This record gives sequence, C-alpha cells and structure tokens, in this order.
Amino acid sequence: MYLEFENLAEWGKLHRKLKNNRSFYWSKPTEDEIASWRLQMFTVDKDAKAESVRNLQVLKDKAKDIGAPVLIVKGDNIQLVGTDYAVSTNDLVDQDWDDDLGEYFDRKNMYRRKPFWTHHESDCDKHTFSLHGYGLDAIWARAPQTGFYLVNEDRKVTDRREQIQTLWDLGYVPRRGRPVCVGYERHSGNREEIAMITRQASAMWHRRGHSEVADKICSIYNSINRYHAWPGSW
Repeated sequence: MYLEFENLAEWGKLHRKLKNNRSFYWSKPTEDEIASWRLQMFTVDKDAKAESVRNLQVLKDKAKDIGAPVLIVKGDNIQLVGTDYAVSTNDLVDQDWDDDLGEYFDRKNMYRRKPFWTHHESDCDKHTFSLHGYGLDAIWARAPQTGFYLVNEDRKVTDRREQIQTLWDLGYVPRRGRPVCVGYERHSGNREEIAMITRQASAMWHRRGHSEVADKICSIYNSINRYHAWPGSW
C-alpha cells in the first residue's frame, strides 16, 4: 500500500495555522503572513483533494486484501478493522513508502512524531491496524473521503448508532468522535468490563453523595462514558 501525503500534509498544516490564527511558534501572524498562508493553501488545494480521492481507493483495496470488514478514515488516523488474523506492517505498506515518509518528516523538520502503526485485538479475536498521524489536520485524507466504511458493501456509514454497534459486534468499545473509531482497551476496558460497570453504576446511582463507593463507581462510569460509547449509551 502506497499512500500519498505531501500535498495533504501541507494543506493540513496551513489549514491549522489559519484555523488557530497562529504560526508554528504560536505568535500572532501579520496580515501578510495570513495572506501568504491562504495563497499557499490555495496552491496545494487541488492536488491535496486528488491525493485524498486516490488514497481512499487504495485503502479500500488494502482492506479487502487483508479481510478487514471496516475501514475508518480520518484526516490523521486510518483504521483497518476486524481482520481474522494479525498481519505485519510490511504486509500493510511498502518499505519504500515508509522510507519516503520518514524522509519527508526529516526534510520538513516536522516537530511532531512521525506517523506510526498500532495493533488492537478485540475480545472476539478480531484485529485492527491503526496508522496515526497525530497533530496533523490532514495527512491521509480530507472530507468527503473521511468517514466510516463497510468494505464488503462499499458503503459509507453516517449513522452513529450503526457505527457503534458495528464496532461493538466486532468486540471493540468504540471511542467517540466523527466518525467513531477503535480506542485503546487500556482506557476503555473490554466489553465485559463495560457491562459490569454499567450495571454497578445503575445500581449505585441513587447513592451518589451518600456513599464513597457509589461516588467512585459512578465517577468511573462517567469518565469512561465521556470518551467511549456502546449500545445503550450512544
């Protein structure tokens, strides 16, 4: 798999500067700097859109190739979700591509961490492979290509409940967001633990303010539910 990223990354960097009205060093920009950013953003806009379109097709093809029924695409994060087996990074991306990515970050003196892969295994023995580009507004895709896709149906899912139920059925506790995605079990717990804390919180809810135990249980529930979702807690 060979994803294009240079124009997308440049567009995303400029988009963030304009959105935050701040330069790389967080100083307030001059009018000339803002005008320069807008011109640069306009210059790479067309090529960035084209990269996004091509990348989505490449990602769909790779998801089919490894048997991932779900593809989640965000500007800075890609997830190939639900394979029956684990694969190596070399099965996902070409070594030449990885070298090009590293050279790009070195050449641009990017202050953020180079994109990296993580692997998540669900309690249903399904596997997810995530490619992270933290802190970049767009490096893999832009709207309208971003989203939650059912690969075998070639369908983009926009209903949050369907997204949540789909990941839950694959053994994952979904992390909130647009679209939802597979989070870290270390932060959410697994499905059995979610069911347990939900039952406990429901039983203890009326005891809040009267019992430290009830306060702690409900606090844990609220903390997890703030960032994660599941059927019944959409």
